Amino acid sequence: MRKIGLLVILCALMAWSQSVSKSDFSDFEKSLMTDKPAENNSQSLNEFEQSLMNVPSEMEPVYVAREQVLEALKSKDYVLVEKYMDQLLTMESHSVIPARVVEKQVIYIESKKYGKLLDMLLDYYHNVFDTTRFDKRPLVAEGDGLDLYVRNAIESYGEKNVYYSLNNEVLMKLPKLKRDKLKILLLLRDAYKDEEVGKLVRHLSESFLENAPNDPDAHWIKNSILSPLTRMDMFEFAMQNRKEQKENIIQRKLYSGGFGINALFLTFGTGTGFDNLYRKDLYKANDLPINIELYTQFKRFALLFELVNNGFTGMHTYELGLGLVAYDSRYLKVRPYMAWGKSFMELEGRKGAPGISDYESTAFGNDDGPYSFTAAVNVDFKFITAFFLVSRENFTSFSLVGKLGFSNIDFNHYRFKGDGTGFFMNFGLGIYFW
Repeated sequence: MRKIGLLVILCALMAWSQSVSKSDFSDFEKSLMTDKPAENNSQSLNEFEQSLMNVPSEMEPVYVAREQVLEALKSKDYVLVEKYMDQLLTMESHSVIPARVVEKQVIYIESKKYGKLLDMLLDYYHNVFDTTRFDKRPLVAEGDGLDLYVRNAIESYGEKNVYYSLNNEVLMKLPKLKRDKLKILLLLRDAYKDEEVGKLVRHLSESFLENAPNDPDAHWIKNSILSPLTRMDMFEFAMQNRKEQKENIIQRKLYSGGFGINALFLTFGTGTGFDNLYRKDLYKANDLPINIELYTQFKRFALLFELVNNGFTGMHTYELGLGLVAYDSRYLKVRPYMAWGKSFMELEGRKGAPGISDYESTAFGNDDGPYSFTAAVNVDFKFITAFFLVSRENFTSFSLVGKLGFSNIDFNHYRFKGDGTGFFMNFGLGIYFW
């Protein structure tokens, strides 16, 4: 009976074991049952642990430090982010790159450490062509959680430049010059593929150099950013080149010739003679509101036509003359000349004056022949000299003009006769195209 009982129990156990499905066991239990490792055993390790298994031993502390940076970023503890980043970057060497430039940029943007971001970008662009900084095949940390975090952050920025992802409130805490410099460096990556961005970076660079010519990075910004971008636009390059060569071109073109117009508003003078030229009880002499001089210069010589007051109230002369440019410089031109012409009197008739309506102004001129001789000198102070439109060689100068001289006049009219000598000074404005 005992043997029969044991046999029954054994049969029952065998039947129970067959009724249990293998799905009721874990992978671990199956592996023990089959003496094979679980199929998903290797997948149970996370990517970070796998990377540590597959990298050289000198990279293990790098990945540990990167994991610390990642955890600080996730917890938004930006003080720790800065601390761990500083530690991570100390691990950089000729053979090891613990963080790529794009990773540094994203980390500093996410942690709002814009001062650190600026320093990093300056260091990167200053040394971007340094082939001795790293070995030919350095070890680069990648493929871990921090790498994935950076990729996701870049996707979240969208197509716009990362500059527009900065927190404006935090950005405004930086000094203006640093803000301008940071904007230049962040937009630089798009300046060569987007014409509008290129123009913006050129404008920002020019403005920065004007406001901070002594900045430590001013020379580098001028030579490495502004100059290459300017050369991309041939028109802009030509304009920039002529700006740089302006003073040299001016010096080369002095005494070269041109065309000028002078408008003389103020007249002072005195003279001798003409005391009884006209009856003051019948006529009143009036000066013209403006005197004009037109001249064309050929090398050192100038041919001119002018309407000038000769120093006597109401007396003016149309003249043709020949001048010599005695001195010409960046700001000053001295041009003596001699001229011959014909004079007239601008008179207003009083009541009953013969030959003229009451209180009407009329010009009475010499009846025949040139009757005036003038010797004078023009002094032009060129307070503005600019290129003429888009020309690379021609200029326009605006001047304060002074004229000093004397005129000998023989006035011959059937109502007025006389001769005399007048000394005069005229002042006004001039424009000269050369």
